Amino acid sequence: MRMASRRFTRLTNGFSKKLENHAAAVSLYVAHYSLCRWHESIRSTPAEAIGLADHAWSIGELLDGALAVATPDPPPQVPGEAKHQKWLSLHDEAFDRSKEEFAKHFKTKYSGENPPIWIAAEIWDFGAMSFLYAGMRKADQAVVSKVFAVDLHVLETWLRSINVARNICAHHSRFWNKPNAARPDWPKASDCPDLGHIEKDTNAKARVYGLACMCAHLLRAINPRSSWCDRFKKHIATFPSSTVVSISSAGFPTDWEKANLWN
Repeated sequence: MRMASRRFTRLTNGFSKKLENHAAAVSLYVAHYSLCRWHESIRSTPAEAIGLADHAWSIGELLDGALAVATPDPPPQVPGEAKHQKWLSLHDEAFDRSKEEFAKHFKTKYSGENPPIWIAAEIWDFGAMSFLYAGMRKADQAVVSKVFAVDLHVLETWLRSINVARNICAHHSRFWNKPNAARPDWPKASDCPDLGHIEKDTNAKARVYGLACMCAHLLRAINPRSSWCDRFKKHIATFPSSTVVSISSAGFPTDWEKANLWN
């Protein structure tokens, strides 16, 4: 706070001359820090992290809130309720727009009721699924992440990263030589030896190669007989030879195809 607010710095004429002014300045700083400022360490604002807000506030929203006429206090919000409501909205939207026959049948026969899990899981998109996992109890996250042999928090960042990449590709945006906006956390080499070859390679982890490594690792648990790794290597081998562009721009390290993960 001392580095960010002129009210606390030395050798300045910005100090508060009244206690009321000082309290107002501190309150404004704390509100901006909690509601507007995006924090790299938690990948959100503090208010979003504890469920007090469902998005990062703009300066306009902060000013509207600060200048609004006082109203009676709303009922206390249960931590995480805002995110849960967002998840329910994602679920309802996916179900409403589904054109699957089983979904149409359920809507017709059981109008107004929530679909069972076997129907719901079939209509979720990747965003809804990753949001669901992020909102689960830690104990339940641990059960799921154990199947994939990664830490529960690591899996949460992986799902978010894959979802962002999927959205970029779906909109035909450039991705092959850009870092992923939702950078994934990486397990230690001692926990996942096959991923250890890029544990300290920040460039590889944040780009297409890191995404491919995540998919290859997850597929080992989902479908051990999948031929995706072989097909992926053959596809990358078709990358044109050029003095202008290189596959290393996508995060591929030298001799990547010789890593245990791909064999």
